[in-house]
Amino acid sequence: MFCQGEELKVEERETVWEGWIWCVNTAGEGAWVPECFVARRGDTCTALRDYDSIELSVRRGDVLEAGEEAAGWLWCSDCEGRQGWVPASCVVKEATSG
Repeated sequence: MFCQGEELKVEERETVWEGWIWCVNTAGEGAWVPECFVARRGDTCTALRDYDSIELSVRRGDVLEAGEEAAGWLWCSDCEGRQGWVPASCVVKEATSG
């Protein structure tokens, strides 16, 4: 979606997800972005890192490898190698033996 250092426009939109803002890049592509991933200055911001807004569709029972957490979502990979954001509230950590 965007790269570190890219200038983005911030648009005010309602969301139930605290910590997320709607940003639009110079190509006119918009997406929800964790606010901690940008340096905001009013209605503009600068990307602090590369970011992809893809959401991963999952079903109950899917096994995921969870990585980074941001504003209540986890960056996950599934068993087929697909990656994307999943709400942390939808993921249950498996118990480990040992």
